[in-house]
Amino acid sequence: MRQARWVAVGLLATLAFACGVWVMGCPAGATCLTAGGAMVSAFTLAATASLVLIVLALSWPLRAMWLYRQSSIEVRRLQRMSLPSALLAAMGRTRTLNVECIEGSSPQAFCAGVLHPTVFMTPELIDRLDASQLDAVLLHERHHAERREPLRRAVLKAASDVFFFIPLLRWWAERRLEESELAADRAAIGQLGRRTVARALWHAAAREPQGLPAFGGAIEARVAQILGERLDSRPPAPSLWLTSAAGSILVVSTAVCLAHVLLAVS
Repeated sequence: MRQARWVAVGLLATLAFACGVWVMGCPAGATCLTAGGAMVSAFTLAATASLVLIVLALSWPLRAMWLYRQSSIEVRRLQRMSLPSALLAAMGRTRTLNVECIEGSSPQAFCAGVLHPTVFMTPELIDRLDASQLDAVLLHERHHAERREPLRRAVLKAASDVFFFIPLLRWWAERRLEESELAADRAAIGQLGRRTVARALWHAAAREPQGLPAFGGAIEARVAQILGERLDSRPPAPSLWLTSAAGSILVVSTAVCLAHVLLAVS
């Protein structure tokens, strides 16, 4: 995905450069910046830029729908298993519904399902945790389900994918993902305490250096929160603001330049 974004940026820059060269130094006898003998109006250019923004805005929900479809396919492919007694007991203690046990070779727990959020766990993870730690994982994932995090994350990812030329948006989406993990941990800590949540996180991530943590990401920030450390604010770097502004200008400039060309040749 990262390579695709860079390719798209390169194509935009090339198109903007070629269009600018055409407008500023058009072929002999051509009327580059005129259409029907009149200068291209500011209204026409503004309308063109607005049309580009509308297309991007419509692409956002379309991308989100595509991500939802892909997620639904992946969820349907998961191989369900009967719920172990330990998991059933934990569901009763934490009053967590919509939990599925799935086949898997690594310890995992996650919340998936845009319309009907469900907690999925593998037996490898269930076997690693004691009763209180299993409760901590369920409480964490239940918080995600109650807040419909799969839907929120699909919308954020769709936005950062469509508006790829604004790196600041991707940064904000990543911070939002981290905060959702911290909030879910706080929900578990509020009922079970820091030590239990810390042990659950430790056992879930142990012996899986290349795998996903058992319940979510943002490990460093989560460990700091569990230890009671102050989480420093991390404002976006100035380079993010600059590249986001440059990307926005590039897209709008390309649209305006293309408007000149289309009106000139029409």
